[in-house]
Amino acid sequence: MNKNWKLFLAIAMGLGCQGIFILPPSILNGQLPKSRISKNVCQCKGKKCHSTRPYLIAHFNSPHRAILEAIHHDSQTVNLNDLGFTSQFGLKAAAFHGLGTEGNEENDQEIKMSLKNVHFCHMESENSGVGVFIGSSVGLEVDERCIFDNLIMSSHNPKRYAGGAAIVVIYLEKHSKLSIRGTFVDNSATYPQASRHSSGGAIYLDYMEGTGEINGNFKRNSANQGGAIHIQDILGNFLIKGTYTENIAKNEGEGARGGVVRILAIRSTAKCTLEGIYRNNKAFGRGGVLATNVHNRGGILTIHGTYQNNIATDIGGVWGFWSENTSMKGTVVIRGHSVFQGNGAFRKPET
Repeated sequence: MNKNWKLFLAIAMGLGCQGIFILPPSILNGQLPKSRISKNVCQCKGKKCHSTRPYLIAHFNSPHRAILEAIHHDSQTVNLNDLGFTSQFGLKAAAFHGLGTEGNEENDQEIKMSLKNVHFCHMESENSGVGVFIGSSVGLEVDERCIFDNLIMSSHNPKRYAGGAAIVVIYLEKHSKLSIRGTFVDNSATYPQASRHSSGGAIYLDYMEGTGEINGNFKRNSANQGGAIHIQDILGNFLIKGTYTENIAKNEGEGARGGVVRILAIRSTAKCTLEGIYRNNKAFGRGGVLATNVHNRGGILTIHGTYQNNIATDIGGVWGFWSENTSMKGTVVIRGHSVFQGNGAFRKPET
């Protein structure tokens, strides 16, 4: 048995793969993908049938397991092309999980991943990263043809906060690059009757020491902190751009922040730029588009782009900075060619 990988779908027949796949049989819609799974490499490329990609469909029910799991403490390369991941209606399952846990950057498994024309849809899990979970990344590329839609992360665990129904990366190593494009629609993260602080409806990034870029189409994603994206710590260069529409930061009982993006800390070595088009996003709290907390001296936040009809029910129709018990010593640049139109914040006066 190959001890590096578990594939929770019996698709080995006819693929000429190296490795053994375990657990219940499932269904592939379309033609069998060409796959190769070895000790350190997983490559899987689907063959279209009548212009439709093949789908891996989970027929098992597990709140914590994934269709494909990299389980060995080693360097792993994962290349997935022209595929789809989904689950049978009513069953809980994720698509891809590497090793690692929320809030723990100490992980000796390094994963380099490439996703090209992959569709993740209609899946639910109690673990963060219903589409993709990576503990330690040495490179992530998600191309513009990838689609993440109707992914749900929901848990009653009171000690957890990470959302990221589509993608989670706990640690991006220094000198490594993260590039996320594609379409993210109707993804959500929630901790009902638990921490009430779900973070990142579509994407959750924790400790970003490398270089990152997010440039996609995000629509109707929701969480408590960062309706679309949540980033804990930025230490390198990070660019957020694309089109963001109708994303929501929901109040689950403890306020809400960042209708689109919530960044906890911009460190002294960080250069973070927010660009793109932001329309009709809402925070039931502060920061209709962006909410931040800590800006260390030397860190730079640049805001540029088009911001129209974004709303916060507390403060900051576009950007809300929480100053109580936090540090604002960095630099903020708002570029002159930006467009701000129809944004609003509606804090009720104290009585």
